[in-house]
Amino acid sequence: KNYLRSMDRMIMGCDTEEEVRMLACAMMTSAVTILEQQIGPRGTKKLLEGTLEARYGRYDGDGSK
Repeated sequence: KNYLRSMDRMIMGCDTEEEVRMLACAMMTSAVTILEQQIGPRGTKKLLEGTLEARYGRYDGDGSK
């Protein structure tokens, strides 16, 4: 719970939409690094693909659904 508050504070500290996007990209990069260290590159890819599919629907990797 505390880590979510920290992230919320970081987001609230952003002054522009560009800063929010840059922060989101930095957070995503850090999350991928952590996942790769914990579950390996294959596990990370599988988890991220499953997450994106659950959110956006089937994706075959070439830009089409």
